[in-house]
Amino acid sequence: MKKTFLSKLKPFLGTFQLHLDENTEFDYFIVFKNADNISLKVFNQMGRWTHYGQKSVRGWSSLSKEQIKAFVVEHLNCKDDEFEVFNANNELFRTRF
Repeated sequence: MKKTFLSKLKPFLGTFQLHLDENTEFDYFIVFKNADNISLKVFNQMGRWTHYGQKSVRGWSSLSKEQIKAFVVEHLNCKDDEFEVFNANNELFRTRF
């Protein structure tokens, strides 16, 4: 039965495309080494964010990970090695702070 299902699905597997626009938002975690850097007022300028523990925030933003990192460095005077940005759906196994 499993083989039959997959054989029917096979023609469609290569046709999926993700269309992104400025309204598409992604779910992120930002984890800090130091809790002093967390300011939701600043974070909410780039999306919808909430505290997620003492040293992290979780939120939705249309910015890329690289844009979020640049924003945090510029607006919170953080260095690149003081925080990490993770896609909430797939990179959690790399959290090490």
